[in-house]
Amino acid sequence: MKKIGFIAALLCVHNASAENVSLERDLKKLLPSEKISVRHVNSNVALHGNVSTPEVAKKALEIASQYVDGDHEVINMLKLENGQQVLLKVKFGELSRKSYNNLTNTCGVNSAKLTACINDLSLKGAFKTYSEPSLVAASGETAYFATGGEVAVPHFDSENKKIVSYKPYGVKLSFTPKIVAHNNIRVAVDYEISNKVKSGLSSFPEFATSHATTTVELAPGESFMIAGLLNDESHKSVDNKGALGFISGLFPSSSYEQKEIVISITPYLVNPMTNEEVKLPTDDTDVDTELNKILKGKLKSSNSTFIVE
Repeated sequence: MKKIGFIAALLCVHNASAENVSLERDLKKLLPSEKISVRHVNSNVALHGNVSTPEVAKKALEIASQYVDGDHEVINMLKLENGQQVLLKVKFGELSRKSYNNLTNTCGVNSAKLTACINDLSLKGAFKTYSEPSLVAASGETAYFATGGEVAVPHFDSENKKIVSYKPYGVKLSFTPKIVAHNNIRVAVDYEISNKVKSGLSSFPEFATSHATTTVELAPGESFMIAGLLNDESHKSVDNKGALGFISGLFPSSSYEQKEIVISITPYLVNPMTNEEVKLPTDDTDVDTELNKILKGKLKSSNSTFIVE
């Protein structure tokens, strides 16, 4: 019995090794630019190595899953190369309805053309930028941006006592970039814009809010635009005493009906810098100490040893 068990164990080891070789061969064939090794751990398959994108890691796991049965699993030990991060350059601005319509008709949804059109409109002054935050997030992680303020809102509690709470207004944005195949960037955006509007009947402040989510995929350096964030009713009733927080007094009259609040977003791939690459403005500055002045002949020391003629 022991001999039979020993032979069975040898056969299991041999089969596992053969499967590892077959899996490595398939991974190399289907993902030739990736460095992935295969190990067998207690009848489970473990993938080791570095991959270029999360999508590649997902694909490798799918391939490896074909080599295990329902009682075993694929262990993911893969790491993302270089800790790839995404820089998101965001522009909040104003664009006339006419320019916006021309932009969509001329550029359509082509992100490369849209980038050029936005830059051209900015140079011509047709696209007025009011805020340009830059956000950095690791692939698959979420970055947040918020600007605005709070408005005191009085109301009554259950005992009819007047109390005051604070209602936030302004812009809230969250971005979740993810690097996919061919180094394209998939960006999931969740945004909300709320502004105080003039109340007709009630003495309490009222708010208009727009909220939406969207996901786009584009190459690094290409842009996409979000517009139509406030409806026509809001256009006519924006309170110019801080309607959007970061754009003080923007569009105080009904002429705002002819305008669009626009958010332009452009993602770039970036890599972390080493300490040697980080430069401060003072790094190349020669500190003008008394000793330096003496050595440069600008100052005579009372000590004869340091007198420079």
